[in-house]
Amino acid sequence: MDLDDLNCIQRRLRTDAIDAHPTESAIVISYELEASLVGDLGDTMLEESRECQKIIRLKNLNESTDIKQLAKEIIEKCHLIPTAKYNELTTLLQYLRTRKEVSSSRPQTAFSDRMRNMLIDGQESEMKVTEEAVIDKLDQYIELLYEDLADKIKASFLILKLSKNSENLIELTTNETLICALARVLREDGKKSLELAINIAFIFACFSNYSQFHSTISQFKVGSICFDLVECELAREDSWVQELNEKRALADGQYNLTAQSDFEKSLKRYQLLIRKQNNLLRIVFYLLLNLSEDNKVEIKMINKGIIGLLVKTLERDSQELLLVVVTFLKKVSVYVENKNQMKELSIIEKLAPLLSLTNENLVANTLKLIHNLVFDNQMRVILIKTGLIPKLITFLSKDRHSQTVLNILYQISRNDKWKPLFSYSSECINLIVSKVIKPNPNTYFETISSESTKWKPLFSYSSECINLIVSKVIKPNPNTYFETISLAINLALNQRNAQLMCGNQNTNQLFTKALDTKDSLLLKLLRNISHHDDPIKMLFLDIHKQLVKMMVTTDNEEVVVECLAVLSNLTLVQIDWNSLFIEHNLFEWIEQRIKSGNNSEDDIVLQIAIFIGTAAHQRECALYLINCQIIKLLIDLLNAKQEDDEIVIQIIYSFYIFIRHTEARDFIVKDSQVAAYLIDLMHDRNKEIKRVCDATLDVIAEYDIQWASKIKVEKFCAHNKQWLEMIDSQNTDGFDPLGNGFEESLVYPELLIKTDLLNDSSSDNLSDDHSIQLSVQGMPFLNETSDEPKPSTPKSNEITSNELYSDCKSFQLNKCK
Repeated sequence: MDLDDLNCIQRRLRTDAIDAHPTESAIVISYELEASLVGDLGDTMLEESRECQKIIRLKNLNESTDIKQLAKEIIEKCHLIPTAKYNELTTLLQYLRTRKEVSSSRPQTAFSDRMRNMLIDGQESEMKVTEEAVIDKLDQYIELLYEDLADKIKASFLILKLSKNSENLIELTTNETLICALARVLREDGKKSLELAINIAFIFACFSNYSQFHSTISQFKVGSICFDLVECELAREDSWVQELNEKRALADGQYNLTAQSDFEKSLKRYQLLIRKQNNLLRIVFYLLLNLSEDNKVEIKMINKGIIGLLVKTLERDSQELLLVVVTFLKKVSVYVENKNQMKELSIIEKLAPLLSLTNENLVANTLKLIHNLVFDNQMRVILIKTGLIPKLITFLSKDRHSQTVLNILYQISRNDKWKPLFSYSSECINLIVSKVIKPNPNTYFETISSESTKWKPLFSYSSECINLIVSKVIKPNPNTYFETISLAINLALNQRNAQLMCGNQNTNQLFTKALDTKDSLLLKLLRNISHHDDPIKMLFLDIHKQLVKMMVTTDNEEVVVECLAVLSNLTLVQIDWNSLFIEHNLFEWIEQRIKSGNNSEDDIVLQIAIFIGTAAHQRECALYLINCQIIKLLIDLLNAKQEDDEIVIQIIYSFYIFIRHTEARDFIVKDSQVAAYLIDLMHDRNKEIKRVCDATLDVIAEYDIQWASKIKVEKFCAHNKQWLEMIDSQNTDGFDPLGNGFEESLVYPELLIKTDLLNDSSSDNLSDDHSIQLSVQGMPFLNETSDEPKPSTPKSNEITSNELYSDCKSFQLNKCK
């Protein structure tokens, strides 16, 4: 397009909004600038628009200012504000006059102000600069940055004073000449002078407090320059240490006053340099921490090895520096790759000494970092071997740290191997229980939750720890209730821990609180405690009736599950289950829960199956349930839940308990289809189901001769399935492995006997020793004397338990007749 064809450029301004500045006493005007090129014929050739801002600073705005007059003056002098916005402008001016002074538009950490004050105080005493920094002299300060080293240090210090005032930051950051000069001096001379590097790094750290200036810092590669500075200073410190060690060896090896004096001077110089170096590292890491708010920038830092530098810095003794370093490590530790890198650098061993320091902020952030790390199993092992458990337990009594510590201990208690550690301190367990009984809502869950049982016994070596945990359960801090109760649930899976929890009259308080509040987590804690054998189970004799009443009256499904679980664990002969079933109509309640068409939760159905097996141990209760058609109900449930192996195995176990009672055996064998279902389940893929089926079928085979023959054939077919398939494929004439000539076709028919895969002992009849030692979901098989009459003496061709087939795999069939 020929420029001669263009007549003029037209500009149009449209004010969008006016608003108060977030931090300064100023009015911000947002407007849109539109420009268009118009040809000779008046047609628009090109249009362009962009959004702009103008800031009107009100330096003399105070309580005595006439707001209305000031608004008129602003409108007269600034054509961007139309007269129609007079009322709006008046309101904004009134707001600015009454608003409290805001020093920052971005929240800062508590330690940042303290860090800057400490650094500035130290620098002023060293540099002895009394000149007042003035923003109008900024150009003079910039010129000094091009002079010798002393002038650069002075200029950087004065610019640092200006950067402390947030009102100057916008003007400083928009001055590209200043930013470019500072970045150049930091890159070229930062390694020559620690004071110069500290001043310039601190200036950029002040900028980094506001995310809107991050782009300016990144544009001039300040982060990369600071990264190189850190690497240089850490390498320089290594060389200082090596030189100092050489002089120490020289001074110790010879009685030379000159060598000793030289060593002492070098030591003082080293300590001074380390103090300055700590200041620089603190500023630089703080700057990098702020820049890492951008995930892309953080990834670049990780790739350049920031984690290695941070972990190495943990060996220093400056608590202010360590606070920044630990905060940075805590931020990046949420990613697995970073956590693995920290593990390789042995970070746990380096964090352990920090827990003994006096800086509460540092201790709090260290504990939070450890909490992030202990989600890794290997990190938990390292933590245990480092011996930090006793130190962590001491923080439980401090409200500021208790929630984080409980979270750490909860992760450790997930492993059974370490649970006994808590029982070494009974006070710890008592504290946790007190927190459960009188909880802090913010930490209740972690105190009482439960997962596994591998590490829990280690905590029981300290009875004080157990007592401390129990006390936090009974008299909890609302801020740590869930953490405490989660930990208590885990620890209760260890028997020693459970015993300590039940001491000091804690049991009665736990029982009372659980029954009053109907808290499912408290009931889960009682469930884990009741899992252990006598004498712990005996404590529940006082509340088992209340648990039954709560179970049948509550609508809370979680409470129902936990009540059923506790009752299922109470395999005590002192409990009259028959009376409880009659008094509370438990059979009708169970029938409603598991009858066909009722969408009960699988957890409730499973616990009901276990509960029936527990109650059926009592003969009177078993007969009562038989008369109530419990067998038919269980068979229907078996058909409905045949895909759930846990429920199936518990139902089969209930059949086993019922069939051990003489009065119930005749009905189950002859008037129900239990035996047929068990034979079918004998071919199940689940080995535990097959074991329980075999045990139950053995009892049926000893009682009923006809079923014994069927069971014999089915077991033979089950154990020789491949052989039978091979024979069937050959279509051998005159041989029917399942026909009448079955036994005659065998070379060694006496080898085909009934097997007991669960018990190596044998007996002529169902005697006291006929006890199957098998645990199903924590429920042992019945091991009590059976009072049923002995079956009649078997005939010569009948299979008895004396003909034990020790190993089905050794069965051999050489030829067929």
